[in-house]
Amino acid sequence: MHSMTVDYDNADCEICLVCGGPTRGLHFQVNACRACAAFYRRSVKSKLVYRCQRGTGRCDLKTKINGKPLCRYCRMKKCAEIGMRLDATDIGHESTTSSPLDKAPYSVPHIEHQFSGSVVRVEGKRVIYDANPLIHTIKENLKKDTTNSFYGIAGVKLSPLQRMAYEIATFISHYTPNIADVEVISEIVSNGSMRFQEEYLLKLVHICTSCEHFVKLEHSQKFLMFRHFWGAFQNIERAYQTMMLFGHEVTDTRFLIEYNKAMDIGRTKLLAYGDVDNEELKRVFEPVKERMFCYLLNPMKALRPTLFEISYIALNCLWCCVDLTDITSDTYQTSEEVLQRSANELHNYYTYDMKLPNYAARHAALIRLISTTEALRRSRKDAFILAKFFNVIQFDFFECELEE
Repeated sequence: MHSMTVDYDNADCEICLVCGGPTRGLHFQVNACRACAAFYRRSVKSKLVYRCQRGTGRCDLKTKINGKPLCRYCRMKKCAEIGMRLDATDIGHESTTSSPLDKAPYSVPHIEHQFSGSVVRVEGKRVIYDANPLIHTIKENLKKDTTNSFYGIAGVKLSPLQRMAYEIATFISHYTPNIADVEVISEIVSNGSMRFQEEYLLKLVHICTSCEHFVKLEHSQKFLMFRHFWGAFQNIERAYQTMMLFGHEVTDTRFLIEYNKAMDIGRTKLLAYGDVDNEELKRVFEPVKERMFCYLLNPMKALRPTLFEISYIALNCLWCCVDLTDITSDTYQTSEEVLQRSANELHNYYTYDMKLPNYAARHAALIRLISTTEALRRSRKDAFILAKFFNVIQFDFFECELEE
């Protein structure tokens, strides 16, 4: 046996995100070589548990013996970090899913996603929606004991940031359409369907309750954190999905708003129903739409963040709670611990994975994206307050308990 580091000169090859070797395709949703994909599948199917050979959890996977990384624990840990995922059909069981929206992550699903939402209707200048059934379902799911899901695949216990990356990779796979199936709509109606939003929020509950630190919070604290989190996360996730689907050109003004529906900032119009004036509606909400493009989507296209960086942003949106009222000292202390640990992990990611000698500018750009998505969440809320105050339109959903 001899130690070796794989070199790859073939320009047609992609890089395996696990071992750094060459690969020519996706395996289990990510760029990975066949050897790492086979290792991952075998480990999950056989429920194998590994230990790090050096006890550090940071072995160099590019150093190999007979073409295989030395440490199976660190190899499996890396598979989890980059978002490898098996469906039921991949592990020898018949799948009962029929739609990308219904696919469950590999970890044991503990959130009830099926939900019979309320009907949206318009009376005069009011868009009526009873959010109470949705809020009740969210609160009940936030209370569930999910301690059996804290360990990742093959017994690897993931850090909060690693877990967020794994769950977001799974979440994004649910909401990534084929570009050919995406419809660029010409009008956004003010009484549009809430079905997508309901499903989206319930899947976000799964992300939150997959974090051990979050589950250990008091029940009342969980809902406060979730309420603060979901709007900011949706901004950043929709922008990231848009970038990945439509590319990085800033001249492309499409933005993905639902699973297979996108708007175009230059062509899509807000259309009012009932007694609402279209021009007044446009004056209130068009600035919000424009800020989404100018201050979030276009800077994201320029930065081209990785999924790990998006996960870091999402983690900050969840745990940065300094401005929240009614947050206990225990919750605040937990949030500080999670954020500090994640900052250290991001440093290691930049240093060892991306090999950036100076990442200050990139990190600053990430922080600006975090600030922007929070500002956009507040901007949207202010727009709905103004719309109601000036008797333009009133949306019941944006006055419910889910809004801060």
